Amino acid sequence: LGTRQANTVGLFQVPIATSGTQMAINTLGGDSYENARAKVFTEVPFRLETEVIRGALNAANSLGTTSATRTMKGIRGHLTAVSSTVTATSFAANPHLYIGNVMDSIYSNGASTSEDWGVIAGRTFFRNISDLNDSKVYDSNQSQVFQRQIRSYNGPFGNMTVFLSRALPATELLIVSRQRVKVVPLQGRSFGYQEMARTGDNTKGMVVGEYTVEVHHPDAMGRLRV
Repeated sequence: LGTRQANTVGLFQVPIATSGTQMAINTLGGDSYENARAKVFTEVPFRLETEVIRGALNAANSLGTTSATRTMKGIRGHLTAVSSTVTATSFAANPHLYIGNVMDSIYSNGASTSEDWGVIAGRTFFRNISDLNDSKVYDSNQSQVFQRQIRSYNGPFGNMTVFLSRALPATELLIVSRQRVKVVPLQGRSFGYQEMARTGDNTKGMVVGEYTVEVHHPDAMGRLRV
């Protein structure tokens, strides 16, 4: 029946502060307090993505600071059963072969070909996958659009959606079941703004959220890296 997985919860907190003087004048670029708060909400999803993919479990489990989160174990840390290496030149020459090898091992560990698979790739491996159709792209002089990008890949072990991620090294990819990986907040702790008490002549607040990632049956998912 397998082993029950456990994980800690990542704490994400981004403080915002503006002095009374800044509030009273038009600062360069219109960087008002409201603008700063809006920018934080565009930033925190990437912080969450990075932690979900490559977060490392911290045994001390600190409460975090303004520059570090309370850590949780990311997807990459769970994928230890199927973790393969390849040279960059070999993968570039035949991505289909090496993705197939990983999927073969995943299938042997109990994965199903009917699952909805996601390939999370660093930028170099993402380009290599998009070059799978290198010899099959035909164009004419009349065309004004040239496209070489693969976002959906149908292999012998199932259908895959390919995602580009800054959170991974350039020459690494993760193959995950999208049904078995879930990013969930603690109850009532989705990203939200909290106003803080003044300390002197300023306005302060904080964007806070607490999330963890559930990785079910990680032995039937895989990692490929240089």
